[in-house]
Amino acid sequence: PGQVFTVHQQVVSYSGPLPTPETLAGFEQAFKGCAERIVSMAERQAKHRQECERMMLEAPIQDAKSA
Repeated sequence: PGQVFTVHQQVVSYSGPLPTPETLAGFEQAFKGCAERIVSMAERQAKHRQECERMMLEAPIQDAKSA
């Protein structure tokens, strides 16, 4: 008789700058210090994005002042 195989697949996704706490803990367990590096990276990216947004909002004001 033929063989029957069962395959189980789990797909996990998230959205946002940080993974779930469980995933972050898994990274930390696999590589000490990794969680802090991931959080720091997210913080730097957020700061950069906010600075870019601020510059985009201020540009028309500066243009109007120099016109």
